[in-house]
Amino acid sequence: IFFRGSLCFHTMASPASETVPLQFEPFTCRVEVEFWFDLERRKLHEYKDDVSPVAVWGSYATSSHAAIPSFVTLGVDAFGSCNALPFHFPVEGTLVNTNTMEELKRYDRRRLLEDAGAKIWESITTGAWLDNPGALTQFLLLCFADLKSHKFHYCAAFPVLLPAESFRRRGPPLSIAQVFNDQQQRALSEGYQALRGLLPDQTSPLAAAQVP
Repeated sequence: IFFRGSLCFHTMASPASETVPLQFEPFTCRVEVEFWFDLERRKLHEYKDDVSPVAVWGSYATSSHAAIPSFVTLGVDAFGSCNALPFHFPVEGTLVNTNTMEELKRYDRRRLLEDAGAKIWESITTGAWLDNPGALTQFLLLCFADLKSHKFHYCAAFPVLLPAESFRRRGPPLSIAQVFNDQQQRALSEGYQALRGLLPDQTSPLAAAQVP
């Protein structure tokens, strides 16, 4: 499903029992004005009429409030290597910038989603995600930059795999301290710290997060 470029807020209630399906918080896209300035410049001097997909970077952090969604933010560094802030995680996306509003409306969005889903599934079946966990979290940005009026129309999507049956809780939630010993908690913490700055050309942090 594609979501148009507007902020929307989601509320998540905790399941009352293990019979309730496990719920997931959807991402919301937040595009900073610096991103559009950079895209406008690249459209004029680099991309021109080329509508080939372009790799871009965003970053996200888990929300600390139930009424505020988790944002994937695209900023000034989206077209380079993403320098994520502390406790923010880099996420790679695909940008398709059409030449006209008509192209944007007619673009085959289903195929774009299916291609992205196929890449995620391939990374799972081949085990490639172990070296690059970010392959499981991707986003798509389909847009049209009207350079004459400086208006930008866009849709954002976050492809995920749909299981045949909903995931369900097997019991009440437990704290980490109830499940892992001190050594395991340290290993998990070290893996999390490594994941904070993970980029595709770096060593996977999963080795640091192996629970003894």
